[in-house]
Amino acid sequence: MMQASSRLVRLLQCMGPRGSVVAARHLTTTGCLGRPGVGPGPPGHGRTTSYDLDLDDAPMADWDGAALDSDQLTRVAPVAPVAPVDSTNESRLTTALSTRRMLPSPVTALPGRAPVVVAAPWLWVGPHAPRCKAGAVIPASTADLRDPDVAAVTSEAAALEVLATLKAELGSLDRVNRLIRTSATVHYDDAEPPDDFVIGGFCNMLTEVFGAEGGAGVVAVVGTQAQLQDHASMQIECQFEMVGTTPTQQRQRQQSDPTI
Repeated sequence: MMQASSRLVRLLQCMGPRGSVVAARHLTTTGCLGRPGVGPGPPGHGRTTSYDLDLDDAPMADWDGAALDSDQLTRVAPVAPVAPVDSTNESRLTTALSTRRMLPSPVTALPGRAPVVVAAPWLWVGPHAPRCKAGAVIPASTADLRDPDVAAVTSEAAALEVLATLKAELGSLDRVNRLIRTSATVHYDDAEPPDDFVIGGFCNMLTEVFGAEGGAGVVAVVGTQAQLQDHASMQIECQFEMVGTTPTQQRQRQQSDPTI
């Protein structure tokens, strides 16, 4: 047996792109093994460490069938597969709607009223009531908003109305930077204060579309026994910030286009 002081033979399992064992070969401390070379690996595989093989102690016949034209062996650090991430509001909207009904037609503006007002950098969306698939307002008489499941479905329907109005006004939801504030008025038959979950479906929907950070804003909920417009079960209005309208974003746009 060769003295350890002169040569140390090691066994290395060479990991494939997904962490599978593709080769087992003898390596020595001679050459690059003493100071392995570390560098960026192939795309998606992290960093690599290269070693020189001692072909005397690890003859070609000793290898397990993996073909290499070089006497250098590279270990690729395995990286866990990363699920595709939706990076835009529009792509997240498509994903969210894949398990729901499509966006409804935007509400028709009444004389003297605008469903959306743009005053950069802010965008205000007026009160929207939840509507069923047929387009009728979901009335307070049929929605028991003390029931968490009913409240979730009802407020999610209101979220679809808001998103439809936004898309009709802006053309693309990618023009929305983030949600700032949500204000909801909810009809109850009793005088008890609103439940925390009453517009949970609305909040969850906007988080799905605008992201965990961009879809989280300040929330205010008011309960009332008074009748809302069209006898709706709730009305929700929102304030958003538009893309490219913050001071930092404006500076970035001016740097990219001096004519702005």
